[in-house]
Amino acid sequence: MIITLSRQICADETRVLPILSRSLGMPVVGRREVESTAAELGLHESVQAAEDEQLPGEGALRSWLHGPKRYAQVLRQVVEAMAASGSLILVGCGAVEILRKRQDAFHLLLVARREDRVRRAEEGMGVSRDVAEKLVRESDEHRSSFHRQLFGARWDEPHRYHLTLNTSMLSAEQAARLVLCCLDAMGGTELPPGAWKEAVGAAPAPWQHVTISREFGAMGRELGEQLAAAMGWRCWDDELMHRSAALEGIPVPDLIRVDERGPGFLERLSRLQESARYFQGLKEAMEDATSSPSVIVGRGGNMLVPPDKALHLRLVAEFGDRLEWVMRHHWLSEGAARERISEQDALRAAFHRHYFRVDWADPLVYHAVFNVSRLAPSQVVRAVATFLQESQAGAEQ
Repeated sequence: MIITLSRQICADETRVLPILSRSLGMPVVGRREVESTAAELGLHESVQAAEDEQLPGEGALRSWLHGPKRYAQVLRQVVEAMAASGSLILVGCGAVEILRKRQDAFHLLLVARREDRVRRAEEGMGVSRDVAEKLVRESDEHRSSFHRQLFGARWDEPHRYHLTLNTSMLSAEQAARLVLCCLDAMGGTELPPGAWKEAVGAAPAPWQHVTISREFGAMGRELGEQLAAAMGWRCWDDELMHRSAALEGIPVPDLIRVDERGPGFLERLSRLQESARYFQGLKEAMEDATSSPSVIVGRGGNMLVPPDKALHLRLVAEFGDRLEWVMRHHWLSEGAARERISEQDALRAAFHRHYFRVDWADPLVYHAVFNVSRLAPSQVVRAVATFLQESQAGAEQ
């Protein structure tokens, strides 16, 4: 098992990593190990900046390796050599791209709100706020440049990982626990049953609800129903729309026109009044839904239910997988399925922009983002259910 860890600077990796390492009995491979392996391969200077995911200066690149492409080839040699040495947690180094096709690799991304990262930099590095802000800004720029130039990829895109965790909403213990729950669900850990729970220790959480935001075709409803069944909770999806209609006296056919849609669509249909009534009814329906433990699919649940009351999840998937699912479940041609996906994603994004002023795809709006192209829905259900059950058990102790 190889775990690759990509992270924004000061996303609490210094606290998450030791927990994972102790729990799994896996070493953390960072700058020192990267340079040691590079030295063994006669490539020491070539990868000095790799762990921090920064490109060497242009002059150094020209004199050492004749450009980024050659640098990427050398870095691949070093990372693959380290991965071949056994189970480990590999930090940075573009490992998520280099080991992308390895079946035994679990790719993890840690993110956090900029203000939290600046504060952590101030406190952890003992620098002024201005210096901390500069460190955070430059680190983000360097990582983006590193991945773009060497791999032609966006490093902070959740579709490239199994799991993306927001450490502004999760403690280090909770983040580590959720990773271990995923590995357990995948069969990716050889620890005795329950051993990882003891290693992490208590990380209680009061969540009595789960909200699921989903790309169209990422199996949100199916996963929500399975999770609700596993927890013995109720699943709310279209039921929220019908409840909203009943509360506001809006005919369901009219409500369908505004359900999870933004203002552009509404203006074209002259349905702004219905939109306001829909949203008021939706808020009231959400209060009903959260009167008992529940799984809420869509309808802005991640914004309407406070994060200390509900675990906010987002589901993403590779476009090809979504396309296949939509074609099969909606009996559409490939062209029609592409149009449906594009339309539905745009409408849901507009819904969040209009009502909540947030980017629907921003991982910082959620506790966690699961990629159901890399994790089977059944594995996500098992991981989340275990996480919730163990957290509740810890809270009761």
